[in-house]
Amino acid sequence: MPSTSKRPNPDQSKSSPWLSLATVPLLAFLLSGKALAECVQELGQMSEELFRGDRLPNIDFPVTHASNSEISE
Repeated sequence: MPSTSKRPNPDQSKSSPWLSLATVPLLAFLLSGKALAECVQELGQMSEELFRGDRLPNIDFPVTHASNSEISE
């Protein structure tokens, strides 16, 4: 009667440590990419608020009255 226990595939046992070692950097890359995307989005929203004019001071420009000769030209 043949033995029912299977021997592990030698190719599979060699790739398993490499797969385990590659998982941690891949997850770190994905998490840092997500954090970077959130920071860039937050920076974009802050710049929109700045350029919208809510936080910019009002500048009083002097009013100059044009003479009739300047208007007709």
